[in-house]
Amino acid sequence: MSSRSDSQLQNVYELLKNAKPLEAKQELESILSQDLENTDILFALKVATYWANEMKMIDSFSNGYEKGEQLISKWKHFYSLLKHDIPQYESLLFFIQQGVFRYCLDSFSSILKESRTQDKADVYARMGLCYKKLGDYTTSLRYLKDANKAAPKKADILAQMADCYALCGEEIPAKALFREAFFIEPKQIDLELLESELFYKLHEITLASKQKDSNVAAWVPVYGVLYGILTIKRELKSLEVGQLKQAIYALEKEYKEAEGVKDDIKALLINHYFWLIDHYIAVNEGRECIHEVLLKIKIIDSTIYEQYCA
Repeated sequence: MSSRSDSQLQNVYELLKNAKPLEAKQELESILSQDLENTDILFALKVATYWANEMKMIDSFSNGYEKGEQLISKWKHFYSLLKHDIPQYESLLFFIQQGVFRYCLDSFSSILKESRTQDKADVYARMGLCYKKLGDYTTSLRYLKDANKAAPKKADILAQMADCYALCGEEIPAKALFREAFFIEPKQIDLELLESELFYKLHEITLASKQKDSNVAAWVPVYGVLYGILTIKRELKSLEVGQLKQAIYALEKEYKEAEGVKDDIKALLINHYFWLIDHYIAVNEGRECIHEVLLKIKIIDSTIYEQYCA
């Protein structure tokens, strides 16, 4: 490729980074006319065309929150299609991500002052996600903490905080928050928007270990404990102990009465059992109580029992 083409390609990257895929597409068409068989340029043109069309459609939305949500949805779809091409086109995909989440951030920022109090947690959380994707982890954590203050103990917010801490190299708060988030409500967590090496390790272990057709998110905390990853624990308050036991009773009833596939309920139940055992150990409860819970685990899944007791 000529030095002129190299310069033009750098300009394309800048345009993509600034959420201007239509201009990037036009620039790439000009470069391609000089090098018709260049596969890198053809791929970049395909990607720029995709986002030019998507952003034109998203521009038609009048609501900033809807624009942002649509962009995130499109990004997830785009990334799932091309994630296997990342090693070959890492630079290009990096600049695309920068452009998409800059646009997202502008969309969410535009409605922050207009949002009702009960909506601010979602907006803060989305802005935190955008800053994380842009690589500004300090600002990301600030917005995610604000989101958590506005709506405490929301699993998706805590998981994003955990991911951001992990990206900053702070594994202790990351592990604690991941464990908390996946205990509260794993179904609420969007696994596709987590990207830290810590989460990747959790995800890969779960995919390799879980039973067929079961929910990945529900099993993440179980295998996180079994493989010694989610090791940071906290002491439960008296009220939380009562709530934990009530939740276990409800899950046991649901598991017993469920028909067909019930692996998701099993995963939730086992994770709750793990929390109860941790509590019994923390308060020096008698061995009989711990053995009773272990026996319950053994009855519903002997393999998990053996791994946990190994």
